[in-house]
This record gives sequence, C-alpha cells and structure tokens, in this order.
Amino acid sequence: MIKRLTSRIDLPVSLSQQVALQFEEYLQGSPLTASPLNVGVALALEGPVDHSSLQQAINQTVQRHEALRTKFSALQAPTIDRSAYVPGVYGQSVIEVDHVELATKSLRSIQMEPLDEQLGKIFFEDLAKPFDYQRPPILRATLLEITKARHFLMITSHHLIFDSWSVRILIRDLTGFYSSNLSKCDCSLPVLSIHFPDFAVWQRQQLNSESFSASVAFWRAKEQAILEAQERHGELRVRSLSKNSRPRSRYSQPAGATHHAARLPIPSMLLSESESFARRNRVTPFMLWLTALLILLQRLTQKRVLIVRTPFANRSMQTEHVIGWFANSHFLAVEIETLDSAARILEKVSVAVLEAYTHQSLPSTLIHRASGSPLVMAEAPMFFHFAVNPNLDLRNKNETNLIKIEKVLLPGVHAVGGMHVSVDPYQGIIAAGYRKPTFAGLPVATLTEALQRTLAEVISFPQRKISDFIPGVC
Repeated sequence: MIKRLTSRIDLPVSLSQQVALQFEEYLQGSPLTASPLNVGVALALEGPVDHSSLQQAINQTVQRHEALRTKFSALQAPTIDRSAYVPGVYGQSVIEVDHVELATKSLRSIQMEPLDEQLGKIFFEDLAKPFDYQRPPILRATLLEITKARHFLMITSHHLIFDSWSVRILIRDLTGFYSSNLSKCDCSLPVLSIHFPDFAVWQRQQLNSESFSASVAFWRAKEQAILEAQERHGELRVRSLSKNSRPRSRYSQPAGATHHAARLPIPSMLLSESESFARRNRVTPFMLWLTALLILLQRLTQKRVLIVRTPFANRSMQTEHVIGWFANSHFLAVEIETLDSAARILEKVSVAVLEAYTHQSLPSTLIHRASGSPLVMAEAPMFFHFAVNPNLDLRNKNETNLIKIEKVLLPGVHAVGGMHVSVDPYQGIIAAGYRKPTFAGLPVATLTEALQRTLAEVISFPQRKISDFIPGVC
C-alpha cells in the first residue's frame, strides 16, 4: 500500500526518473537543458471550442495532478571527467502553478502546404522545444484553429512525468473538466489518494523488500539463460559495464546516422481476425503481434535468440488514475528452433510475457545493474522495441457538450537503436523505424507490410514451421 506523504519538498525521484536524468547528463552535460524524451499528443476536435472553458480545464488538470507541477533539482551534482563518472542525485518538489497558458495559432490562412504536413511540422517543432525542469509546469498546450468548427489541441510534456497510460488519463480529465465548465456543474472524477511523488518514495522503499530480491533473482536467471543460448548458437556478444563507466544512452546516435520511419494503416479485416484468433487461443493481441514480429525477424536475420524490449504499464488500483511515469520497459528473450511452429513460438512468447509481467515493478536497467550480470541488454545483438498501445479506444468517441475528439494523433516512431515497431490496433496504425545499418537496403514500409503478412500467415497456418514462412520483403 502506497501512503500519502505530508512533505512535498526534495522528495527522491523514482528509479526511472533517476536513470533518465543520468541519460541527460550524458547527452547534454546538464540535466536541465533540452531533452529527447519529450512526449506529446494531438487531439483532432470537431465542433466549436469555448476557449475560456478549455483554458480553465487545462488549469484544473494541472492542479489535479502533482506530477505536472513537479520541479526537479540536483541534490548532488554529477562528476564527469575523463577518469571517472559519478552520476548525480536528484530530488523533486511539488509547487503551486496557478495558470498554464493555452497558446493559440490559426492555420485558416495558411495554404502553402497540405494540412497534414503543416500539422506534422508544427507538432514536431513543439516536441523539440526543451522544458526547464526547475520551472513547472512541464506541460505545454496549443490550440490550432483550422476552421471555426475544427481544431487540433497539441499537448506536449516530458517522459519524466508522463507515460502512454497517462495520455488516457489526461484526455479523460481534460474533457471532463471542459464539459463541467460549459454546463456550470461539478466534475465527477475519481478521487486521487496518492500522487506520483508518493509512488517514487514507496518505490525506493521497496529496494530492500523480498519482492525486489525475487525480481533480481528472476532477471539474473533470465540473463544467464540468454547468455547460454547465445553461446550455443554462436551469437554471444558481451559488453561489460564498470562501476565508473559513463552510461551509454539508447537515445544517442552516431554521427551521420540515418533514420527510416513509416506509418501504415492496418486492414480492418486483419485486426478483426487477430482479435478473434487471440480470444480463441487465450492469448492477448500483443502476444500474437509479437509472435509475428519474432518470426519475421528470425527469417530476416537467421538469429536463434531474439531479444525484444517492450513496455509494461506497472499500474495498480491506487495508480490507475494518476498521471506519472509508472511504465517500465523490460527485455523478453525467446529462443527459436527451426522446427518450431508458429503456435509453438506463440506459446513461448506467452510464457515470457506472463513471467515478465510478474516482475515488472522495477525498471530493467536497475535490475540488470543490481544483478551484476556481464550482459548489458541494450547491447544485445537483436535490440527491438515492440509496443502495443491499447490505452486509447476511439471506437467509443469521447464527447463533451460541444466538442468531440475525432481522433488522437501520437508522434511518429523515432528509431533509437536497432528497430522500433509500434502497433496501435485501436486506431488501426502500425508504425516502424530503424537506423542504418540495421536491415540496410530494405524500406521500412516494406518491413511493416511484411509484418502484417506474417501475422496473417500465423493466423491462417498456426502449425506451419517457421522455416516455411517467407518474409516477402524482396
């Protein structure tokens, strides 16, 4: 049980926040400058917008969630020189924020470029702007006017205080407050018994718990099994990390790195068939898509040990309505035999996901370092990030009095190392990105199309051996 703390000053940051701030030390030399970890969402709004009510709703949402009013400061500055690296120690404090300006911009007279290109350019320009972590709120809101009855609301925040689950909370609270402001009545939202800083303190207290020790033991065993499997197949690649070595961020890119990205619609029939297949076989759609991805990767690379990085929500009944960075990413490893059928790989994936789910509560980076394993998972020969985001179900439209959320636009995929695949079955979008030399010469759109064909083949022929699957990317 997480307890509500009295103090809101100089509280410890969460384990994920600590790692993120250390990444920024490496990238920027100071954790208080521009960041590659900005996150954003754009809501397509249909109907006239009451600017005053929306402005008030944004202020109310920021008042409701302490994470949006948190400032970060270095309690102990990092030491960075040629001989040693000692990471800094950071704290967070909740402060009062009376007003968050809702910026407005009209696009009604701009006809030089197609609308989608204009919106994309504006969106990513806003994502590139840094936040000052010592001056909350760590949130920006901009209302783009297309016509009097059509708008886009852009909201930008930072991963330090925001995860994909938080997007759903933000939309629900904003629309709830907006509707109540228009109707001049109280807004009925779930009562928040705790906030993210309370979770951060509780998480630190768990470092000495039996559950943390069990998670360390679990991940140590998994890492050892990965090493042994890679050695058996001649795929072992180990990189040691000394205590004082500077962390290598997965967000950094070598000079001249080229990124390839694509977003494609998923056929509605394939979505329907995948959902039905998952229900019949008592697996989640995530497990099914991940199985198809692994089969495709195996056929393309001929690797026998595939390591995939994927996010887990890490939410409980206490935290399901709270904005913050609760999500953890963990590494799933599957050893594939050439005689395995698609059904057999799906079974292996299911076991791996459920086991990791049991031990999802602590960030993998902290667990792997605590384990003392010689394997740095981010350096694994197959580094793929596969994410399914089921948090925004747009089939039930969010409607307030005079405004309707027609669709939600999330940023395109940015390849941060190896390949990144994101499947959103609720909006029917698959996005992918990668950096050379990964899959050099293959268009990323071709790979996303091949993934959909592989999924369709898994659904139609689950007993087919993977050696008989054809990637279909030539």
